[in-house]
Amino acid sequence: MIFKKWSLAAIATVLVAPLSASALGISINSVSTSGGTSYLEDGDSITFNLLLENATNEDVFGLGLGATGYDEGAVGAADNHLLYSSGSNSSSVFNTVYVAGIDADGIATVSGVYEDGNPSFPAFTELRVQMFNSVSTTGASGDGTNDNGIAGLQTNGSDVHIQVTFTAQALGATPGSPATVNLDFGVGEFGNSAIGAGGAALSFNNASYAVTVVPEPGTALLMGLGLLGLATSGRRN
Repeated sequence: MIFKKWSLAAIATVLVAPLSASALGISINSVSTSGGTSYLEDGDSITFNLLLENATNEDVFGLGLGATGYDEGAVGAADNHLLYSSGSNSSSVFNTVYVAGIDADGIATVSGVYEDGNPSFPAFTELRVQMFNSVSTTGASGDGTNDNGIAGLQTNGSDVHIQVTFTAQALGATPGSPATVNLDFGVGEFGNSAIGAGGAALSFNNASYAVTVVPEPGTALLMGLGLLGLATSGRRN
């Protein structure tokens, strides 16, 4: 039997199906880690590249998007072994014509990517990442392919709309006890929504991702496994 190296692992699985041909929503374009594999050492990062899609060209007047799920107990702390590290987003979305820079035809970003939540008195508010805040005086109906990406490139296969990075950590975790973090990207909480004509809420498909974090075992356990290995080897000789 081959034993793999004990480490803090993030074993990730996309839980959401691809967006349908008639959907307004967000999808996970790709996931990458600082280690280059699905297994992360304590302190390594996991980055989500996200795309916005509007296949049926809905008129979108406002859009607020968040990332939630890493504050499991909603106690105003990253208590589920993931820490928000950084993020960036495009200057505007749902442009019908590609223009370098902010295009008035689309929905312009009001603020950048940042962590929100209030862990102070009088009440704890769940930590979450605000990924996109936007508003438009006229409905933007682009399908997303003509938008400026986060690096100023078109999003038709060469760039993404939003990038968010988390860092895995095992502080306060029981050694060897896995914890599943169910991340959700999109609308539905803390005022985030897709707004259409007359202020009506538009149907929006979120994206989900499950990450299982496995803390490193304690020193005593490692020593015990080592002694067991030596004893087994001695019996075979």
